[in-house]
Amino acid sequence: MEICKGDILIASPFLEDTNFEKSVILITECNETGHIGFILNKPLDVSLQDVLNTFVEEEFSLFYGGPVSDNALFYVHRFDKIKDAMPILPHLYWGGDFEQIKDLIARKGVQNNDIRFFAGYSGWSPGQLEEEIKEKAWILQKTTSLIMKTPVEFIWRDKIRRMNNEYAYWANMPANPSMN
Repeated sequence: MEICKGDILIASPFLEDTNFEKSVILITECNETGHIGFILNKPLDVSLQDVLNTFVEEEFSLFYGGPVSDNALFYVHRFDKIKDAMPILPHLYWGGDFEQIKDLIARKGVQNNDIRFFAGYSGWSPGQLEEEIKEKAWILQKTTSLIMKTPVEFIWRDKIRRMNNEYAYWANMPANPSMN
C-alpha cells in the first residue's frame, strides 16, 4: 500500500477522533517526514473574508483542514501559473504565492470550485498513516482533480457509495454507531 499525493482518505465511521468524523482528506504531500492532507468536507462557520477582514467581495468558504496549525491559512487550487504552487495531480495544486491568489480573486478570475481555503492541516509522522490504514481507521482511494467540484455535504457519502458493497452500509450509519 503506497500513499501518494492526490490520494483520498475516507474516514471509517468507527474512527473515534472527532477531528476526523466522516472526513474525506486529500493527501497533498508524501515524503520521508510523513504525510500532509486537508479535510475537504468540514466547512467552518466563518468565511475567508471574516478571518482576513476581507480583501475581496466574493464569499469564499473556509474549511477546517485538520488539527495541525489550525491558526494558519492553506489553500488547494486549480491554477498552474501560481508561483511556488506544489502540484498534487494534473490541474490541482496547493499553496503558492498568496499575492497572486489575491490578485486573481480581485480580478474575479476565481470561482469557489477553483480554490478551497483551509484553517489548519492534517499531518502524520512516518509510518503513522500506514498503521492507521492497516487498523481500518481510513480507506485509501485514488482520485482526480474533479474532487473540487463535488458538493461538500456529499463528499463522504458519495465516496462510500462508490466503493464496493463491503462498505455500502457505512453511508447510512448514524453519527455515533454505538448509540443506534
